[in-house]
Amino acid sequence: MKRWGVVALLAAVSVALGQPAPLVLPAPITRWDEAIPLGNGITGGLLWGEGNTIRLSLDRGDLWDERLPEMLARPDWTYAKMKALKEAGDHKTHVEMFDVSYDTVPYPTKLPAGRLEISLDPALAIKSFTLDLETAEARVDVGPARVTAFYNRTGFTSSFLYSDVSFYPEAAKKYGLIRVHPLLLARYGHDDVQDGEEGFVGVGTAFNFSRQGFFRIQHIDGHEPWAGQRFNTSQPFGAFGNVQLFQWLHVGGNIFPRTWATFYDPIAPYQGRSTNGGIEFTLQPTVHFSQYISWDTVHFSRADTGVHVFTVDVINAKSVYQFNTRFFVRLLEQFDSSRRQLLTDVLASYEVVPGTVFHAGYGSLYERPDLQDGSAGPLQDGFVGPNAGRYHTVSRGLFFKASYLYRF
Repeated sequence: MKRWGVVALLAAVSVALGQPAPLVLPAPITRWDEAIPLGNGITGGLLWGEGNTIRLSLDRGDLWDERLPEMLARPDWTYAKMKALKEAGDHKTHVEMFDVSYDTVPYPTKLPAGRLEISLDPALAIKSFTLDLETAEARVDVGPARVTAFYNRTGFTSSFLYSDVSFYPEAAKKYGLIRVHPLLLARYGHDDVQDGEEGFVGVGTAFNFSRQGFFRIQHIDGHEPWAGQRFNTSQPFGAFGNVQLFQWLHVGGNIFPRTWATFYDPIAPYQGRSTNGGIEFTLQPTVHFSQYISWDTVHFSRADTGVHVFTVDVINAKSVYQFNTRFFVRLLEQFDSSRRQLLTDVLASYEVVPGTVFHAGYGSLYERPDLQDGSAGPLQDGFVGPNAGRYHTVSRGLFFKASYLYRF
């Protein structure tokens, strides 16, 4: 039996410096707009799923319905005609020629490419999704196995090496240590876009513990081209890991201090140093309620002078209450210090039958504006107003959605 779905794509952009730590999201991911994003500049995908089903929503940047509406093909559909109608005060004709087509004709428009669904063995269940921002790979942890998804990078030809040796120390098992595996990884290639050589060599050691524990330390030497220059991307030291401490508590963290990084300015780039780190935990005290919170930070400074350039802190929170197998309520919150923004999103979802779902949600965005002197807060007649430094609502929205899955 084939399943077909129509998917819209939202683009989420995340700027990272150096070699950032992986992003780990606990399963399930039941909505495409909360999925793990993948892409190579022309082909994109969103990785999500729950239970034993993995979904990959597909899209391409050049997949468009390019039919031209009849009105737009008229020889007088020009700026000169628009200006003449404006000067003549003929608003009715202006609307008919230049507005109606956009409201009534569904093309030209972007087209979705479809969706791939993979049903695993019913005995398997998705535990988490991981996005490696360094290698642009996404992994699905299904317990005894992992599924990896990626898109080939465009304009870049390279070779990659990964090798490790596994040891299973019997004496350490009573302390929870199950496996130790020293590793070697390397990549070398040519970037046609930047017209330069790129590569790295890294060594490290990974440890597997009981309670699904994992910990890895590593050292990497590397370089990359950008805007006609060569920049150091070495990572003197990095460490990351996660563990299911209790049945109701999962924690993880990472630290990459003093990593060599690039300030990607197209005109005047420069070498920098960044310290990246983060911590996350998932709390699930009952089968109905779960709480996920993560904090990630980047501190970037110039390598030559040591002058601090910026600090970015991002906090994500996800609260879910599952009333029963059909009905749940979810709250998302995200704080971004670089944009001085707080985003909130509340969603209620009810599944009548598998594939037929009703959604209702409310979202809002809060911002703290800048003063003329660079500090935060609104100005009133050139002076700091009474609400200086406070966050203000800049947008809000209420939406309803219903979906129906037709099988044929």
